[in-house]
Amino acid sequence: MASTSTKKIEKMYGALGPKEVRRMMAKLAREHNIDEMNRLRLGIAQEQARVYNDGLKLLRVVNGNLNDWVGLALVGMQRDRFRFQHLLRETALEAVLRYHLTEMWRFIKYPVTESELRTIRQLRRSELVSLDGYAEMLSEVEGSEEGLNPSIAEYINSLPEDIERERSEFNGRPSEEALQEDIRRGRIIEKEIRAIIDAAIKKGELPKPKKHEGELSLPWGVLTDWGEGTTEETYDIGGASLNVPMLHVFQALLGPEWDIHPDSEADFVKKEREQMLRRLPMLPTIPEEARDAIGSLEPPLTLKAFKQDEKRAEELRRKYYGERFEPPVML
Repeated sequence: MASTSTKKIEKMYGALGPKEVRRMMAKLAREHNIDEMNRLRLGIAQEQARVYNDGLKLLRVVNGNLNDWVGLALVGMQRDRFRFQHLLRETALEAVLRYHLTEMWRFIKYPVTESELRTIRQLRRSELVSLDGYAEMLSEVEGSEEGLNPSIAEYINSLPEDIERERSEFNGRPSEEALQEDIRRGRIIEKEIRAIIDAAIKKGELPKPKKHEGELSLPWGVLTDWGEGTTEETYDIGGASLNVPMLHVFQALLGPEWDIHPDSEADFVKKEREQMLRRLPMLPTIPEEARDAIGSLEPPLTLKAFKQDEKRAEELRRKYYGERFEPPVML
């Protein structure tokens, strides 16, 4: 039980104002009276708690010595070094894991039925591309490609030396002057190829273009059949990663190839894709419920569904594979 004198002292401490609290703290600090300092802490009024805490900080600074501060600095540097080492290790491991997840797709195929693949090919062929954009693509050809439209090949092969593209002659990184010169030549070639495309439209070799996003456009398949000699069977739609956006959430950026099955195996193909969704590896930092957010690895068979999946896949990638600040810090 506390003595009468102790109770009186505690009552006195509770009545102290800000200045008196600071003075008492200074007195007890000079005397190194730790027990009484603790009793002061417990006895002061609640509204003086901040005054006490601020005073304690000042006393620590005033009564500190060089060895203490050197020790504190050393501990701080060691802490930061350990944090840096941990961060470097985690960043390196994540980079390796991302690389392996990407390379994994060289050994995995995406199952699809024959009719699904035909639908996907028709979908890709029906996408609109601007005439200017396609002319820009054709400005990169060499003129000897198999199936190239004769009028395009004749124009490319008859270019004067001061207009020919020079990219194949660049050694290492081109100078700014060389790059600008190549761009200038490319624009001249694009303009002439666009004129050839317009002439083909007038002759009826190509259908009348439609306005799409402010530019005259035609479907990819129509343009490549005319310009590059493709057919519905030979039109290259690329691998599954270009046509099934949800695969991007699994780092499928370089693959996979198609695993084509007859339509009679449609149920088997569907089950295989369900198994892929549940079994494909992801970064260990990604929670299991991410698979529920993905929902399905079914191929989008309409342009609207493709755009929706593309948007959702990008949102999920930003959420789970978003750019981190650590790698630039490491560098």
